[in-house]
Amino acid sequence: MASLKTKNRAAETAAPARHPNPLVYYGTIVILVITVIAFVVVPSFSGTDAGSGQRLVFGSYAGKPIAYESGSYFARQVQAVNAEKQESVSQDEAGSINYIYEVWMTAFQRTAYRFALVDAAERAGVLVSDDAVNAKLIADPSFQVDGRFSRERFDKVSKFDKNRMLENLREDLLIERYLSDALGLESSPEELAHVKLAATPRRAIEYAAVPLDAYPASERAAWAGRNSALFRTVSVSRITVQSSEKDAEALRARIADGKISFDEAARTSSTDQYAAAGGKVGVKAFHELRSDFADEANAEAVFALPKDGLSPVLESNQDSWIIYRVDEAAASADLSDPATLDAVGSYMKAWEKGVIEDWAAARAGAFAVAATEDAAAATAEYGLSFKGAEPFPLNLSSGFSSSGFPLIGGIDTYGSPELAGADADRDFMKAVFSQEPGTISRAFVLDSHAVVFRVTDSSDADADSLSILDYYLPYYAGNLEQNSVAELLLDDVRFKNDFDEVFFRVFLGESGS
Repeated sequence: MASLKTKNRAAETAAPARHPNPLVYYGTIVILVITVIAFVVVPSFSGTDAGSGQRLVFGSYAGKPIAYESGSYFARQVQAVNAEKQESVSQDEAGSINYIYEVWMTAFQRTAYRFALVDAAERAGVLVSDDAVNAKLIADPSFQVDGRFSRERFDKVSKFDKNRMLENLREDLLIERYLSDALGLESSPEELAHVKLAATPRRAIEYAAVPLDAYPASERAAWAGRNSALFRTVSVSRITVQSSEKDAEALRARIADGKISFDEAARTSSTDQYAAAGGKVGVKAFHELRSDFADEANAEAVFALPKDGLSPVLESNQDSWIIYRVDEAAASADLSDPATLDAVGSYMKAWEKGVIEDWAAARAGAFAVAATEDAAAATAEYGLSFKGAEPFPLNLSSGFSSSGFPLIGGIDTYGSPELAGADADRDFMKAVFSQEPGTISRAFVLDSHAVVFRVTDSSDADADSLSILDYYLPYYAGNLEQNSVAELLLDDVRFKNDFDEVFFRVFLGESGS
């Protein structure tokens, strides 16, 4: 099944010669067309006639098609999700295929979950009476006039829409009763007391932190010297062929025989972003070129070519074939050039972060050892000192939180930004709540710093600060249970998910397989 990442490719179209930026012009048109299709054309294409047979089937649950058609739950969810997300995105983002994919995928998942719940409720023997459905219909605000049910309004609805509405109400009641009766579990007083007991202890610490960004230029240069082959450079042009290896070989033969220039072949046959420039890529480091291939030997083959050398057809890691021309022969890395060292730094942050973390942890650890002997001397030598943090509970990953706000407190990363990520580090939290006060810890690598700490105070939270758990724990347990049920139901072998295939065929005219 295709992923959005592999399918989200920009369409390449010849632009009017007079337009100052044809890519922007046609990109805008493509976005506009996709947006209209997503939220105007598709939502209305099937009309109101159920007999038209015009619908999009994105999968099924227990043999029941998960179909998008006018008035369906899926259709209503597309509009609802779009409305929910519109306020938090820009106009450009709302017109992107990524945004449209996210809206439709969310609507599909909600619909699949609804189908799964209805199926589970019916198999569990949950029953809903006609009286219960009618009572819910009578209470519907859309049929209320002066606080009373209006038969006149209801009679204006078509027979088809009435039947669909009653079926939706029946399903709503099935789901409500299934979740509340079959799955509803109340938190016991003993469970609440246990959670409060776990949330009671607090620890205050002081810590010293080594920023990962403080990794010295000398260390970076030394590492670059040991790995200089990664930063060799070569200037190249390229042609990408997606149709077949045979087509790529035929094109290369024409170039080698002088029947077509490399630049012209790139402009007329290449399918990558360099085509319009005659395939000109420019200078690439070895580690950058290596990322084009599953086999590093292909990159070595390009770097071995002389100036104007033409590579063999090389298979990329993107289901395509590439022909390279070397415009300037490969050169060794100039490690005296600040720009090269900057590139080394960026590479290390992306791919060799562990090297930086090891350095920071070693420095923090060395400071801890020195501080145990003489704190003032350690501060002078390492430029580090201990800083206090507010007391916090054992709230791992802020598990007890609502909308990101920790209900029983947490680490104050506003006042102690160096501790960002500490609450998600099980070993760090375990050490804080088990280590003897005054003892300096080993080094822990967090999000952006390596830290050492010592416990300065142990205390207990007062009862009033934990009273919110009396109200929150049942809600928290219910949400956790429903999420678990959703994962279980949608992991059923009877759930068939064809979303990607249908989405990309409808919106991009591509196969999702």
